[in-house]
Amino acid sequence: MLEHLKRHFGEVDLRKINAPRVEEYQQKRIREVWPATVNRELALLKPLFNVAECWSLHLGTNPVIRGAVSF
Repeated sequence: MLEHLKRHFGEVDLRKINAPRVEEYQQKRIREVWPATVNRELALLKPLFNVAECWSLHLGTNPVIRGAVSF
């Protein structure tokens, strides 16, 4: 799962991963895999932002908070 996230987001500054980019990832992946798979991938990304916020590596809101695919 992490490899799919890395492939899409690459080595970017966390500030450049925002809600629209997460949505873009969702829309792209949903054409390739089941919605549950996309949810699991985003479930991996969400706590990474939470930890980054705790360590003051990311300021602002977690862009994955509303990042669940719902159909």
